Amino acid sequence: MAFHLDPEKWVTGAYIKVAYFENEADILYQDEIHGPLLLQVEKTMELIYTKYMKALVSYDGIYRKETFFFPKDAFRELLLNAVIHKDYLSTTPIQIRIYKDKIRLWNDGALPKEVTVDSLFKEHVSRPCNPNIANVFFKCGMVESWARGFEKIIAFCKELNAKLPEIDLSKFRENNCYED
Repeated sequence: MAFHLDPEKWVTGAYIKVAYFENEADILYQDEIHGPLLLQVEKTMELIYTKYMKALVSYDGIYRKETFFFPKDAFRELLLNAVIHKDYLSTTPIQIRIYKDKIRLWNDGALPKEVTVDSLFKEHVSRPCNPNIANVFFKCGMVESWARGFEKIIAFCKELNAKLPEIDLSKFRENNCYED
């Protein structure tokens, strides 16, 4: 799935949907990102930060500075987590909702039993649902496999004075992804 041009040939739902929402009910435009998982991450990052999110323009001396309401590096960490930890037995794609002032990223997956929402922002175990996919992303240099993503998100958000992401597991379904 990481390299195949059409992973959906074998795994329905192995793609990413992005939409810009005016409010909870009205979609203004949308896209789907298909292809190898590795390229889906790159294409999604590019699409979101060129088409979906608007940068605030300010100046540092004579130079223009563009700032997004959510740090690009922090979103990259969240997106990689969504792709690596998705339950690929589900036919539902990763869904990203962009609003004027917020982003909602959803995947059909679950946390390991020993990891709580509170512990995500602290040191915790790295136990990916899809170890082979995680290993490919590790070998490509996109992740470290030390469960440091949320610690990095905190640092990126603090650096740009952005709001930390809120984790809501109420919409997740129970699955056997992390069962022993």
